[in-house]
Amino acid sequence: MTETDKENQPLITTIIPTYRRPKLLKRAITSVLNQTYPNFQVCVYDNASGDETAQVVKEFSQKDPRVHYYCHSENIGMIQNFNFGLQRVNTPYFSFLCDDDILLPNFYEKALEGFQKYPEAGFIATQTIIASDKKVLDISFDDYEEKIYQPSEGLLKMSNGGVLTWTGILFRKEVIDKVRLLDEKVGGPADLDFELRVSSAFSCTVIKSPGAIFYYHRLSSSSNWSIVEPLEGLKIILEKIKNNKDIPLSVREIAYQSFKKNITRIIWRGGINDITKRRYNEAKVTSESLKNDFSENLKASIVYNTAKLCEFSDIFYYLLIGLNWMRKSVNPKRRMKEKRLQKMYGQYLEYLKKYPG
Repeated sequence: MTETDKENQPLITTIIPTYRRPKLLKRAITSVLNQTYPNFQVCVYDNASGDETAQVVKEFSQKDPRVHYYCHSENIGMIQNFNFGLQRVNTPYFSFLCDDDILLPNFYEKALEGFQKYPEAGFIATQTIIASDKKVLDISFDDYEEKIYQPSEGLLKMSNGGVLTWTGILFRKEVIDKVRLLDEKVGGPADLDFELRVSSAFSCTVIKSPGAIFYYHRLSSSSNWSIVEPLEGLKIILEKIKNNKDIPLSVREIAYQSFKKNITRIIWRGGINDITKRRYNEAKVTSESLKNDFSENLKASIVYNTAKLCEFSDIFYYLLIGLNWMRKSVNPKRRMKEKRLQKMYGQYLEYLKKYPG
C-alpha cells in the first residue's frame, strides 16, 4: 500500500441505520458527503424497508465509493440495527447519524481537531441543535465548559441532566472494546445508556460549537412517544449506575441520586404530556411508577387524578391544555431562552432546506 493509499483510507465510519425514510435519508447522506474533512465511509444499514431506499443509496454509491449499503432480509429492530453497524466499525473513529438528522459541514474537522488537542479523550462532543423546520428548540451540552472532563466528572455532569444527543459526537473505536454494544434491554434510551457508560470509562471533551442538527418533526419517534415506552429502560440505567463497581462509591452515589432526580422530572413531565395527548392509560402507568419506583406520592396523585378528570370530561381536558399553554407562554425564562437560541443558531436551519430530501 502506497503512502497515498494510506492517506486515502477512511479514518471515520458514519453509521446510518434506516427504515422507510428515503427522502430524509438522502438529506442525511448528503450532509456527510459535504463534510470539509474527506476521509470517511458512510455505512447505511437498511432495516428491510422494502421501498426506494436501496435505489437512493445506489445513486450515491455509484457517484461516491465512500457510500456503502447493507439491507437486512427482515426488520431486526432499531437497537439491533445500530449494534449491527457498531460491530462492523473498522476505522479509528465512528459516529451515529439517524436517517432524519444531518451533520453540519465541519463536524468531523472540528471533532478531529479536538482529538488532536485531547488525544486521551474517548469522544469529542460538538453541540447538536434540536430543531423543527422553522424553530430552534434546544441545543445539547449548553451548560458544559469547553474542556476535558475526566471519567468521574463527565459521568456526574451527564447524570445531572440537560439535553444530550450523540448526533454531534465523534467516538474513538476503543470505546466499543471497553463498553461493548448498545444494551437491547434498555430499549429507546440505549443511546443515553451508551453515553453514560462511555463517560464513566473515558475522558471526554465538549466543543461549544454546533456540529449537527437533530430534526424534530411530527413523524419522528421523539415527538410521538409516550414516557411509558422508555420508562423501564430508564430504570435499568439507574440500577446500572448504582451497581457499577468500576465507578468510585462516592461518585456512584452522587451520580445515582442526580440521575434519579433527573428521570423523576422527565417521568413527571411525560405523564402530563401523555394527558395532553389523551393517553390516559399511559399517564396512569406513569403515576404508578412515580409512586412505587420513586416515592413521589404527590406527583403521582396529581398525574392520576388529572388523567381521571380529563378522561371524565372534555371541560377539564381543555382547561389543562389552556393552563399548559399559559405556563409555557408567560414563562419569562423560557421565552428568553427561545429568543437566545433562535438568535444564536437560527441560521443553521438553512441546512435543512439546502440539502436535497
